[in-house]
Amino acid sequence: MVHLAPLIGYDNSPGLNTITKLAIEDILVLNEAGFDAILIENNYDIPHTEFIPDNAKKQLNTVIKKIKTFTHLPIGLCVLWNDYKTAIDIASAQDLDFVRIPVFVDKIETMYGFTIHPNHKAIKKYQADHNATEICLFTDVQVKHSTILNPRPLSEVVQEAEKEGSDGIIITGKWTGDRPLTNDLESARQTTKLPIIVGSGADKINITELKKYADIIIVGTALKEGVVSNKEIEPNLFPWQNRLVRKKAKEFVRKAKK
Repeated sequence: MVHLAPLIGYDNSPGLNTITKLAIEDILVLNEAGFDAILIENNYDIPHTEFIPDNAKKQLNTVIKKIKTFTHLPIGLCVLWNDYKTAIDIASAQDLDFVRIPVFVDKIETMYGFTIHPNHKAIKKYQADHNATEICLFTDVQVKHSTILNPRPLSEVVQEAEKEGSDGIIITGKWTGDRPLTNDLESARQTTKLPIIVGSGADKINITELKKYADIIIVGTALKEGVVSNKEIEPNLFPWQNRLVRKKAKEFVRKAKK
């Protein structure tokens, strides 16, 4: 993960030059550590809305255009809370490889109090209408930081996501730093042949176990300054100033690829 600092218009934004500089520094850490791909996210544009304003979209596009030249790795984009339009538009314009869609087949209430309905049909139509079918859609099921308003067995949700065109199933815990339940990972693995992706809570301690079930591991917070263990992480966020640590990144990759 590369978590961008807050864009202009959000609290405590350091400005585009600093946002870009910090993102490049994180990308260089991930390059050197030996990661396989990079996922960019506007994690600190708080409060999140379902779709971001046009000004934020323009900034996000500008930053990504500048920082993507610093890596040859595949790059993905997640625009919180669930702005698939911006994610697909920028991914297409900047020749990115994948997007993360937090809400695809679930109905959820976010921690900010608004509801997002199942939107897989709109997402797939938008992707097709904008000639972006080559961009992979990695979709969460029963995503963290939310209340599920249409609770169902996980296997049923995974089946629906696959049927409706997901390219990879993301399984999370309940919040940042909370790893998925083993039973959930096993259920997803038994239900689909799509890639299973761990979307939260991975660290150097549990990576060996998570690899038993997952094809892809997303990791961010555990590599940051000031984080000793995922057990310390609350449902809120660490400050955006806490950036990736080279030593932690290298150690994680070493454990993951052992």
